[in-house]
Amino acid sequence: MRSALTRVTLLPALLLLAGACATLGRGDLTSDTTIAPATSFLFGGDQAAAFDVDVRNTGRVAVTVFARRGTADDSLVTLAPGASADLVLPARTIGVFRNESRAESALVHLEVRGNVRNAGMRYQPNPRP
Repeated sequence: MRSALTRVTLLPALLLLAGACATLGRGDLTSDTTIAPATSFLFGGDQAAAFDVDVRNTGRVAVTVFARRGTADDSLVTLAPGASADLVLPARTIGVFRNESRAESALVHLEVRGNVRNAGMRYQPNPRP
């Protein structure tokens, strides 16, 4: 009876561990992020080293990605629905994922690799044209 109980108790733990290992293999941070209309999602800022971002537009509106250093936003890529890009953002840079649509939310899938211990995440309204 004890071995059957041990197997039943260990099975969920082993499944949880296998899922965690699979997630770690895909990246240090994996996120499906919704960005409201006319809003940007910001990731990064105070990280000490460059980090990799694999981004896929899983929504129905285009998303433009910028690299922000200080007050300057440098356009990296505009992702049409279904498109993806592999990006490297330098240390102390913020990745800006901008939803230009004023009517519909954007959806992006992000896989981030690297030491992003001090990276911040927040939303902000898009600048006025």
